[in-house]
Amino acid sequence: MWSTLGLIYGVDIDDEGNCLVTMTLTTAGCPLNDYLNREIRQAVSQLAAIRGRTV
Repeated sequence: MWSTLGLIYGVDIDDEGNCLVTMTLTTAGCPLNDYLNREIRQAVSQLAAIRGRTV
């Protein structure tokens, strides 16, 4: 059995290299909130064109 941890609704990158990831978690009190935010920020930071990020 597998379950999802949340949904990513969009990834937007502006001309200045700022990245906005719009997402929700499966539940409001999801204990993985900090972990998922940290992992997404790390993954986005590895892209050379990205200068800033917001999750």
